[in-house]
Amino acid sequence: MIVNRHIQKAIEQHRNDGVDFHDVVSWHLLHGVAMFHPDFIVLGYYCRHDEPLKPRDIKESDCGYVTYLAGNMKAAMKVSGDGIEFIGFRRGYKNLRPSQVYPMNRVAALIQQQTNHDHGRRISAKRAKN
Repeated sequence: MIVNRHIQKAIEQHRNDGVDFHDVVSWHLLHGVAMFHPDFIVLGYYCRHDEPLKPRDIKESDCGYVTYLAGNMKAAMKVSGDGIEFIGFRRGYKNLRPSQVYPMNRVAALIQQQTNHDHGRRISAKRAKN
């Protein structure tokens, strides 16, 4: 039995897509980054922001390309975002290009803004109950 709900969800999502999650993790351990924490999972690799689909050695990279993320994004950014100027990821919806690359400080600010917004909503909900 798998205790971490993020790992269990990742296994199920990959299985539904016809992909073995263990193969995905193995690739990331050999060629990229795999972070497993009770609050999040991050899978990705290093690249150049102008070639986000081409994995590179960290010394040649200015971008982290996230292939899978689940859980607390703010906590994941604290651990995995140091020294990276750009972050890339795949967005296959909303008529956007499949691979997006953004400045890391912009993404971090948006995550912080959303966290502050969510925190404010939780505080307001608590006040409404009292």
